[in-house]
Amino acid sequence: MLVALGVWLLAMAMSCLIIFFAAVTLITFSDCETGYVNPIDLARKLNPFVKPEIYIFGGFMVLLMICGFFVEFILNIPFAAYYIRNELQHKSKINPVTVFTDMHTHKVIAACKIGYSTILFFTYLGRMIYYLVQQEGLN
Repeated sequence: MLVALGVWLLAMAMSCLIIFFAAVTLITFSDCETGYVNPIDLARKLNPFVKPEIYIFGGFMVLLMICGFFVEFILNIPFAAYYIRNELQHKSKINPVTVFTDMHTHKVIAACKIGYSTILFFTYLGRMIYYLVQQEGLN
């Protein structure tokens, strides 16, 4: 029970982190589009978030697999595929030279991350409540 509760709390925290990183990305690209931030500063601000986001997500995927939460593991496969594809194609870091040509793509990806992470957040919240109610019924 305690392990499941910890996993769900960690899952919700991970979803909040991904939502935060995606929101920062979206806001920074909007600032670059309007001219408040230049592409070099944009890359300098966003690139430090890339690797920690991937490592946090990878660790969480391993935790889901070890704890036996296979449905949630499967729900997270689109994110994993996105991160793996970007790493293999060396597109995980933002290139200041191609910021303006890739801006629309980055903004759409950030918006999709926010939407999908929000759905996952409420899925994890529902699963946590389900486990709490189930354990309360056993007592």
